[in-house]
Amino acid sequence: MGWPKSDENVLSVRNGRSTLFERATIYWSSGTGAHPVGGRIGDKWGEYRWETGFLGYPKTDEFTNPDGAGKRQQFEGATIYWSSSTDAHPVGGAIGDKWAAYGYEGGNLGYPISDEFGTPNGAARFNHFQRGSIYWSGSTGAVYLTREMMQIWGTQSWETGKMGLPARDTEIGASPTVARAGEDPQARAAAAAAPNPGVPQKQVFQRAVAGITSDGSAFIWGR
Repeated sequence: MGWPKSDENVLSVRNGRSTLFERATIYWSSGTGAHPVGGRIGDKWGEYRWETGFLGYPKTDEFTNPDGAGKRQQFEGATIYWSSSTDAHPVGGAIGDKWAAYGYEGGNLGYPISDEFGTPNGAARFNHFQRGSIYWSGSTGAVYLTREMMQIWGTQSWETGKMGLPARDTEIGASPTVARAGEDPQARAAAAAAPNPGVPQKQVFQRAVAGITSDGSAFIWGR
């Protein structure tokens, strides 16, 4: 951390304290203890107004993830994850719980590649990850989509289109049995351009079901 560069400062939130050092700043509050914050994780925390924002005070030091490459630090409102290829992004709440259920960064989704955002129509919130996305709404909860399902959903204008929001997690290996007359040309093109067009999948949305068969055919049909 190097030498201290400031005296101890009194903070406006719950009378916390901070001292700036050459390579990080140590923050303390009575509920979280003292923890150093710096680097890109510290920069991201700063984007959300440090301890005055929704992330609150740091609850842990910065740790190296099990992959030996990425880093993480837990705050009161969420955890910020960093890797050299994805940068730093906070993940928390029901979206964080769903990500955890799929193995965090070592699972199906990989590292977060976006912060949590709201959809333009205000219907849901989401984080994008390296290999998929998680969407949350009050009516559907948190739902996992693969990149293939994201691309098919996008052909129908996402949450504002005829399919609505995703209602269940992607079922990988579930090849839907549908007459070829029901094939959607836009969906097939999207599936062919996706990273794994031959992986059979099925996704239930609020007003439709999408599927990819093992030959790469893609379907959208009403529920």
